[in-house]
Amino acid sequence: MSTRGKDRSVSDEELIQAIKRHPDPAVKSTELAERLPLTSTRINELLKSLESEGILKKKSFGSANGWWVSRTQDLDR
Repeated sequence: MSTRGKDRSVSDEELIQAIKRHPDPAVKSTELAERLPLTSTRINELLKSLESEGILKKKSFGSANGWWVSRTQDLDR
């Protein structure tokens, strides 16, 4: 599978919904990889893309990042 461009097996909306359904306020890419048919590396690429669009926010916790849906984005949906 190519890592260029968006993987069409999981839409942005499916990824966002997986983040929203997670029981914690922030989620790691490895946790999403357990629920979605993508590697954590590929999920990280998609998360970074959504962050650059202002849809997601992130915070670093040591070597891991926690991701969540931006409050302004959440209000728009």
